[in-house]
Amino acid sequence: MERIERFNDANALNNLAVDYKEGGSGLSVDRPKAIELFHRASELGSSQAHYNLGCIYFSGDGVAIDRKKAIHHWQIAAMM
Repeated sequence: MERIERFNDANALNNLAVDYKEGGSGLSVDRPKAIELFHRASELGSSQAHYNLGCIYFSGDGVAIDRKKAIHHWQIAAMM
């Protein structure tokens, strides 16, 4: 998995973030790592990562609830 993190592939980083968030692909759940990877993927242009960040900030899944950030990420995802 570390190999994926070294590359700037937005889709791969988003998928890896989902695995960390949900404990998929044999990984332990690691919400801070998932959030970090979602941010990296969003910076690389992943609309799905922006959508996922919106969901995280809306529900407070590993972060403080921040509806303003949630809406911001959802708006970016919608415009991509």
